[in-house]
Amino acid sequence: MVEVTSTNPFSRPILDGRAADWQTAYLTFPARRALEDMWNKIGGNDEVPGTWGSIVGTLSDQTDLQAELDAKTNISGTPVNNQIAVWTSSTDIEGDANFTWDGATLSITGDLDLGFTQGSVIFQGATNLDEANLFWDDSTDRLGIGIATPQETLAVAGDVVVPKTSGVGVKVDNTTPTFGWRDLLGDIKTRPAAGGGAAAQPDFVAYRGSIYGYRFGTIAPNAHLHEAFIEFHIPHDYVPGTDLYIHSHWSQIVADTGGAAGVPGVAEWFWDFTYADGHGTAGGAADPFVAPLTISTTQQGSTTQYGHMIAEVAFTNDGGDATHLDRNTIAVDGLVLVRVYRDPGSANDTLNQNTFLHFVDIHYQSTNMATKQRAPDFYT
Repeated sequence: MVEVTSTNPFSRPILDGRAADWQTAYLTFPARRALEDMWNKIGGNDEVPGTWGSIVGTLSDQTDLQAELDAKTNISGTPVNNQIAVWTSSTDIEGDANFTWDGATLSITGDLDLGFTQGSVIFQGATNLDEANLFWDDSTDRLGIGIATPQETLAVAGDVVVPKTSGVGVKVDNTTPTFGWRDLLGDIKTRPAAGGGAAAQPDFVAYRGSIYGYRFGTIAPNAHLHEAFIEFHIPHDYVPGTDLYIHSHWSQIVADTGGAAGVPGVAEWFWDFTYADGHGTAGGAADPFVAPLTISTTQQGSTTQYGHMIAEVAFTNDGGDATHLDRNTIAVDGLVLVRVYRDPGSANDTLNQNTFLHFVDIHYQSTNMATKQRAPDFYT
């Protein structure tokens, strides 16, 4: 007899042992895994000795018998094809209520705990994919990528890159946004009675051939200040908290060679500007336009006749100062009022040829999308 100690032994004859005819052998097992139960699970067949599940061994040798038990039931050792491992611990397979094997398909009833958080989506071969990467919320039918608490149908924490077969793809970076640039177009307006009066109007004269333009002269007989006015509306695709860059498109009909060593001098362009938000309180005080600020930039003249130049400078920054608006105050539907001019009295302006101002506009960063609402809060 070969016996495994138990406080509640259960015994059954081994029907296909190699004991002598007069000899009956018994095995005893722990109470939680009776031999009867194990016999049924491993497919034993009392009527057909030698089939899969029968135990064949020399009963007089406990080592041989243990090897046979291991090979048939995987109480220890590595599982092999077509075998279900049986454990004798708190994680026992409790029976057909959990696992059903029909020779081709293993069916599992109940939850299969693989150590992932509920809602995680598991892929074959991915050993570290859980809710930190891909999460499905069954209660709301929402999918999260990189987020375990999706608030929308599809919520993504991180970059979304959409490649194209040509050109540039679309990238939205939530951490350090890099949105594309667009123009706010400005139409130059002259005011006979504004600023320096009628004399401050730029001359509308022949520019090239039959094309006329606004001349902002600084040399005789046009050696006086010339100014124009433009209004800009902040569009609904503006990215809040980003800077605005104003720039003048200009050229000259005569290349300047009068600077030092024949190098063209520089033109200085000035912009006065004020700003106010839109959507003031109905019936109450609206957001006022701020006191005008002034900023300027210099740019060397072109060495080519009619050379198209763009003089540009940012007129916002973080917090604002004596020459910049606070970019954090700029909002959709706000207005920027601008005065543009050249001052012949500026020591920085050394260009000795008259300039023509063709266009003034503002570069801004765009979300490439309209706002959800037409009035504040625009984004909810």
